Amino acid sequence: ETNSAQDGVPRGKWWMVFNDGQLNALADKLEKSNLDFRVAEAQYRRAQALVAQSRAGLFPVVTGEVSVTRSGSASRAPANNYDLSAHASWDADLWGRVRRGVEASEASAAASAAESSALEARVAMPAAALPTSCGTSPPSKSTLRGRSCRS
Repeated sequence: ETNSAQDGVPRGKWWMVFNDGQLNALADKLEKSNLDFRVAEAQYRRAQALVAQSRAGLFPVVTGEVSVTRSGSASRAPANNYDLSAHASWDADLWGRVRRGVEASEASAAASAAESSALEARVAMPAAALPTSCGTSPPSKSTLRGRSCRS
C-alpha cells in the first residue's frame, strides 16, 4: 500500500524495489515488532473513523422506535398497545461548517498517513543496510527499474 503526500510522490515500502525476499521478511518483522508503528497505525485508523463521522453530518438523520405494552387487570381482559414512531431531520450546510469539518478531518487523516509512511521507512532502513542477496554494494540502475538483483 502506498500513500501520497501533497507532492504526489508515492510513499510506502520503498525496499520492495530490491525484490529481495530476505529484506522484505526482515522489514516486515521489524515493522510488526515496533510499538511506534502500531501506535501510528492506530492513530491513522482513528483519523479515518473521524472522517467517516464528520461526513455523516452531510446526510439526514432518521430514527425510529417500536414498542408494545400489554396491560390488564382482574376485571378487564388484557389489552395490547402498539406504538410506532419515526423522526427524520437534516441540517442544511448553508455556511459550510460541516464541509469544513470534513476537510479538516481528511487533512488530519492524510497527515496521519504520511506520518505512518515515514515511520515505516525509518523502521525498515536498518534492515536495508544489512547485506542480503543483493550483496553490500548499492543497487544498480536495472535494480531500481524493478529488475531483481538476483541475476
